[in-house]
Amino acid sequence: MQKQYDKPIPIRTREVLRYMGSRGSSDPESTDSLLMDKISHCECALQEISTPRAIWKRFPLHVAGEGTLEIGGISMESQALYKNLMGCREAFLMAATIGPGVDLLIRRASIGSITESVIYQAAGAEMIESYCDIINGNLREAVLREGLYLRPRFSPGYGDLPLTLQPEIIAVLDAEREIGLHLTRSLVMAPSKSVTAIIGITREPQKNHLKDCSTCDSTDCAFRHD
Repeated sequence: MQKQYDKPIPIRTREVLRYMGSRGSSDPESTDSLLMDKISHCECALQEISTPRAIWKRFPLHVAGEGTLEIGGISMESQALYKNLMGCREAFLMAATIGPGVDLLIRRASIGSITESVIYQAAGAEMIESYCDIINGNLREAVLREGLYLRPRFSPGYGDLPLTLQPEIIAVLDAEREIGLHLTRSLVMAPSKSVTAIIGITREPQKNHLKDCSTCDSTDCAFRHD
């Protein structure tokens, strides 16, 4: 299924500050007012220029061996993903983007204001994650009607799941045609504020269906918070 999202996407300023590296002072109330004004301006600009679109498909999940899975005809080798999807018989493959306009804002700001460029990078990262949370919530409601639940989403690049899976996921979803998402030769997604993910479907009730740091084994990540 493919969907264009026409409502404003919530941008959590606290998360924007965290993406900017303000790990010890990510409280908006204790942040310099001039910086907060710039962040507010950038968040408004992002809302105006973003074009959120997403596509997802549901597939059977086959376990070929410990640490080896097959979803949508794609073979995936990852102990971390295997652990995340343990007990699942199906999974969604998903791709989402907030559009190319964000990249334009970042390029323009990099010429005139490094601070705004950093803010756009951080706010864009927060915005795409927030959008993915919305998609997660919608999918959760859909499978709940079947008496099913979702595992936290898991993306290439988390833990030991390689980024080299991106081309196959995008191809299976036909994401370039459907939502304008493609890869550069160096496997960088364009638009840059885009995500691909795997979301397991299980019969076991889950406390959390969203992505969080507990789903990733990278303990030295600068953005990790438990």
